[in-house]
Amino acid sequence: MFTADEVAFGFATPYTIEALLRSGGTVGMLLLLFMAVTSTVSSSMIAVSSTISFDVYRTYINPKATDKQVVNVSDLGVVLYEVFITRLALMLNYGGANISWVNYFSPILTCPGIFPLIFTFKWSRQPKLAAIVSPILGLASGVSIWLAGAVPLRRCCVALLVDSVFTVISYLKPEHFDWREFLRIDLVEDETTLSTGSALSPDDSVAALSSGKDQKRPDKTILVPTVDKSPLVKYRRSRIGYTIDRPSTPS
Repeated sequence: MFTADEVAFGFATPYTIEALLRSGGTVGMLLLLFMAVTSTVSSSMIAVSSTISFDVYRTYINPKATDKQVVNVSDLGVVLYEVFITRLALMLNYGGANISWVNYFSPILTCPGIFPLIFTFKWSRQPKLAAIVSPILGLASGVSIWLAGAVPLRRCCVALLVDSVFTVISYLKPEHFDWREFLRIDLVEDETTLSTGSALSPDDSVAALSSGKDQKRPDKTILVPTVDKSPLVKYRRSRIGYTIDRPSTPS
């Protein structure tokens, strides 16, 4: 029989695998745990460093930053994030946090962002205020219910539903997002490839992002509806990339 502390610290799974599969199962469990931890930390470091370098540094601090400067800031973000997560892990360990605490707290932390994230990519009329405030309200509601002594399932349901209700209510005053804004995203390129740092419009970005494979394909016209209900804009793929054919406007 396992003690309460052994179950709380996650020893039930490796003990069970060792009893069923002997030493080979234990080695496989350690390998699986190592791969899960390293992949999770790697993906989180990439996400945080990209946010710091592109969304913060290049957007607000130095809009004219070169690709080399952006890469340096990204490397610095990786180092700072490693220091942060190391200190956080030590703090939780000395504070008495275990696997059970992590399993109870993770849904409260992640559920408030589900519906705002879905609406961000699937619904162009979600207001900015709803996308920013609703996850915060959901997290605060989930933590409040947790401190009040509610069972884990109720905590997750409250954290999940509060943000969705706020997002749906915000439909009373919707906004409109132009999906073509994603074409303005600049890519960090090395010196041997085409740089998109000077792309100032969606049309220029489309032309810059054309790959070498497109140069061998025949010409092809793509019809893209515009947001302001104007006639369709034609993006023509040719041997030199994408070019735009705008309809003539009546005088």
